[in-house]
Amino acid sequence: MSERSERVKEWIGNHQMLAGAVIVGIFLGVYFLSAWVRRPADAWLNAAFVNEYRNVGAGSEIYENFIQAADVADERIVFDANYFFDLSNDRDFMNQYYQKLVAYLESGTTDAVICTEDNLCGIAQGGRVLDLTDERASVIYGAYSDRLYYYEDEEAGRLPVGVSLSGSPYEDALGYKEEAYLALSGKGTHVERVQEFLEFLLPNE
Repeated sequence: MSERSERVKEWIGNHQMLAGAVIVGIFLGVYFLSAWVRRPADAWLNAAFVNEYRNVGAGSEIYENFIQAADVADERIVFDANYFFDLSNDRDFMNQYYQKLVAYLESGTTDAVICTEDNLCGIAQGGRVLDLTDERASVIYGAYSDRLYYYEDEEAGRLPVGVSLSGSPYEDALGYKEEAYLALSGKGTHVERVQEFLEFLLPNE
């Protein structure tokens, strides 16, 4: 093969990679915009449950009991379990359910995320959950100091980003086979309400 043919082949290969990156960028941009436009109206509390295969929405024990405990109209509390991904698998960072969660976290729509360790680490890696040493979470940080999950950030070091739900009276209702954690959105504005939700999930703390 001539030198010119080699250059042409190399040029085509490079531009195919560039075109692929542009297409992926456009797809993600459209998906983020679409998810933001279709986000739920402002709720009293919006909690995301990742890989939750049991019913935790309207009509479930955990949902109805929390509505009663919080004394809030049911349409103002959103328990969204439509998230299915595994961030221990790098490919799932492109998963549409994960991209939906990212859009909701970035827009401040989702207040709290309940998930297992691998997904918590993946979400924390993007800096989208609240460092519980933040002043806004000072009560949670103090009240659940023995339940904190620490994520090792390459730049910031060891950060508390989740609260273990082990031993919760609702542990069986949640249905996770591994230990589940609750994390707060880094851009959420309902920290006090998430705290109330934690007090409901862990009443003996």
